[in-house]
Amino acid sequence: MNADEPLTWAEFRRLTRPRAPRIPQPRPEERPPLPRRTAIRTPEPPGRETAMPAHPDASAPHCGRPATAPQQEKADELFDRLSSLLRDAADPDADPARLVREADRAFDTLHRHLSRGGALPRPWRDARH
Repeated sequence: MNADEPLTWAEFRRLTRPRAPRIPQPRPEERPPLPRRTAIRTPEPPGRETAMPAHPDASAPHCGRPATAPQQEKADELFDRLSSLLRDAADPDADPARLVREADRAFDTLHRHLSRGGALPRPWRDARH
């Protein structure tokens, strides 16, 4: 490149690209040895709970009972809403900020439904078996 030729964008990017400083690496013989891993487990302090606490929205689960038709429809509707919002994210004309907000709300609603012992959506229920 000389002063008479115009500067291209590619050359400008190459010339203005930040350069990483070279950090000198110590030679292997100068490195301190790594600490040894041990298989010793420390006991839990007394009174400390190891189980995860229940979710604050959790009520008594409805395990063991088959879901009624309205419960199943609600679960499927919540799942379909979330799925359609996530599918719409691939649309180039869609507003990504709006989709993320709506998908977050839809996921929260589905999460609350499941945390309160609601029925699993059919695609999830069928995948378990």
